[in-house]
Amino acid sequence: MNISSWGSSAITIISVLLGGCVTYFVQSTFSKKDSLRRKKQDIYLEFLERATSIHSLKNMNEYWDTIRKLYLIADINVMVTIVSMNYIPQKGEQFVRPKAEDEPLKKIILAMRKDLGYKTDDKQYEKFKFVHWRSAD
Repeated sequence: MNISSWGSSAITIISVLLGGCVTYFVQSTFSKKDSLRRKKQDIYLEFLERATSIHSLKNMNEYWDTIRKLYLIADINVMVTIVSMNYIPQKGEQFVRPKAEDEPLKKIILAMRKDLGYKTDDKQYEKFKFVHWRSAD
């Protein structure tokens, strides 16, 4: 073997190793983002279940556990929307269960969808209809 064949073999090996490393890091980054997105989606769904049935919840600890999960994982814009819709009391305020109305929940859902990466714009906001069904307890 001469030096030029060693050089081309070394370049080939280095290229393969570099390509493998880049592929690994790109895949792991996408995997982490996808995993976080799925966790957020699960917690958002849990919150919506609790929020739509807030008046029939006998144990509010489930609701507060969900809120704690939101504090850890939700985007700040989602939390600001939830607070502004009175689903979390401000410091020093006593918690009054909000009315389970469609409009505040609609705004919360749109903030959640935006955080999950779905395209939302103000024009489509008007078209978006959210209706939750209350159980006949």
